[in-house]
Amino acid sequence: MAMSLVKLGTPVCFTGSSEMGIAELIKYAAELSQKEGFVELFDARAEIYPRLLPAYLGAMVRRHEGILRSKSVAKEILMLVSGKMNVSNAIRECGIASSSYFLCLASSRRVAREFMGIANVKNPRFVGLVPGKEIAPRVAITPILDS
Repeated sequence: MAMSLVKLGTPVCFTGSSEMGIAELIKYAAELSQKEGFVELFDARAEIYPRLLPAYLGAMVRRHEGILRSKSVAKEILMLVSGKMNVSNAIRECGIASSSYFLCLASSRRVAREFMGIANVKNPRFVGLVPGKEIAPRVAITPILDS
């Protein structure tokens, strides 16, 4: 039985603010996500940070296995962070709530910087992606076996 590994990128997370409205920020994030990689915007509440890395890993595994429940990796991450299996409920639970302070997860530093430029993000501050202490024991990264 051959083993294949899930190819993971290096996601980037940052907080910031913008004078644009939420709808505009979401539009730019969606447009950039369609071109390449992904950009997803979250409310910047502290309890969301430790959920990002496990959600990213889970979404990448789901994409590799062809079992995404949503149409995009970004929305899959949002659903996994929120614990809601419906995109609308996930947006209400963890989606961006204010353009004056939000959290952004992007598929790469280059994609993050492109979004920052398009959205004219003020005071960006990069955030390390590490699972919280209560989540870390449940996170395991293992090879996926081909069937």
